[in-house]
Amino acid sequence: PGCHVLVPCLGDEIAGALSTRIQSLDVACETKTADNVFVTIIVSTQYMVLKDPLRMYDAFYKLTDQREQIRSYIFDVVR
Repeated sequence: PGCHVLVPCLGDEIAGALSTRIQSLDVACETKTADNVFVTIIVSTQYMVLKDPLRMYDAFYKLTDQREQIRSYIFDVVR
């Protein structure tokens, strides 16, 4: 009962959640050594989003899959 009005431009909506805690990522890489032997190593890395508003904006809106991008960077460095 009564009159209900919803004005969309006055409401705030949360786009998503972003964790600023330290997170861990384990990546298994297969690489070739100098004596032509293939080895598999596990690289453990820790990362976090800095609490600077610009860094938080970049981490949320500019990165599509941050774990996959970090994994790709680790593959390039190990290779």
